[in-house]
Amino acid sequence: MPVTYTAPVPANPSAQLQAVFKILESGAAFDTKGVASVVTEDFTHVYLPENAGLPKFTKAEFVGRIDSMTSLFTTFNFDVKEIIEAPGAVVIHMAMRATTKGGASNDEIEVMNVLYVAEQADGTHKVTKSKEYVDTVKWTKFAEAVQKELSA
Repeated sequence: MPVTYTAPVPANPSAQLQAVFKILESGAAFDTKGVASVVTEDFTHVYLPENAGLPKFTKAEFVGRIDSMTSLFTTFNFDVKEIIEAPGAVVIHMAMRATTKGGASNDEIEVMNVLYVAEQADGTHKVTKSKEYVDTVKWTKFAEAVQKELSA
């Protein structure tokens, strides 16, 4: 299973928490339709810290990135370590582990993701914005290994 929860998960998660679980589980499974169904049309995803120079994404770009990952990775797993929920926002502390088709793998890249969620006119809850703070040292090292594999 691409997403595991070592953090306590409420027996009856709120609608906004269910939306966050859906984006995590769909993303880790490279399910672009699942991701697209749970984000708003004006969704944005940014990596933090901003001075790391990592890309920013619109909904279409984010979904496209997930689609492109299917050709790169054999595994892409999240371990959710902590969940903090407030009205309109969920903070997820997780560890990402991934292996490329060429065998490059990362140690554990820690991530803090702040996901903003809003109730829609139809009563559903969707993610409007994602701010993902990553361990830039491990992220850069893994990105270099992936890039090396792609250029081989």
